[in-house]
Amino acid sequence: MFDYLNKPYPFNDDFKRNLRIIPGISLAVFLFLILYKPLDLSVLDLYDKVYLLLGFALVTLFSLGINLLVLPAVFPGIFLSGKWKVKHEIFWNLWILMTITVGYFFYARLTGLYELNFDTLIRILLFGIIPVSLLIVINQDRQLKMNLHSVDGSPDGPTTVLVNFPSKYKRGNAQVNLHDLVMIHSAQNYIEIYYKEDGQLRKMMVRNTLENAMRQVKRFPHIIRCHRTCIVNVKYVTRMRSSQHGYHIQLDGVPDELHVSRSFAPRFREIYDKLHEPKLF
Repeated sequence: MFDYLNKPYPFNDDFKRNLRIIPGISLAVFLFLILYKPLDLSVLDLYDKVYLLLGFALVTLFSLGINLLVLPAVFPGIFLSGKWKVKHEIFWNLWILMTITVGYFFYARLTGLYELNFDTLIRILLFGIIPVSLLIVINQDRQLKMNLHSVDGSPDGPTTVLVNFPSKYKRGNAQVNLHDLVMIHSAQNYIEIYYKEDGQLRKMMVRNTLENAMRQVKRFPHIIRCHRTCIVNVKYVTRMRSSQHGYHIQLDGVPDELHVSRSFAPRFREIYDKLHEPKLF
């Protein structure tokens, strides 16, 4: 039980995707209230009903926007996928449920259109489960697609996916085929991008930070951080060994071993095991 709760879990930090699904979930809440009528609003006229239900949808929109867009942007260190676990995801969903339910309660009290008693409070709580349930289903679908992409993809697959690495200078941007990307290394005010070209390992430098580079590749589950100074393509890992200091990996074409930091090790091992048959020494 506790082992399961401590398993790594990828946090959904896809800003653009969340920006799309939040209005969709809010609209679904509004339509559910209109069509299935879980709340007893028989004493209200049509205008007040629409006003109240539309307000619930807007509360959903605001709460999800704060939790999925604002908080991860303001406190990025808390929501790192490498540190996020199943137990964190459970508490996170409960937190979202609480914020939505409290928002419904205060909105109903503010408008005075919905009588608040023990029975209605239970209804509001149960109703608050709807957007959270939709969010969980959507995230599970996202996770399934990520896993399938991780297992089925290969570095020399036919699909071309270009990843852009903008430079802080007006010129000097870099563009790399995802399948050719081997690793990204921090070098003071620059990042070193290692990639394969005609079977040879190449390197180019871009003036930017590793954090910004991570934002460009975070939607690809097999491109992950292994150290505070390094991002690697797990598909190019040719060997992994364990020692008293943790994991050490060898990348195809890279002469030196890389160390996997303990904070990133659980997530790294999870992805590695999906793509490789482990060779631990």
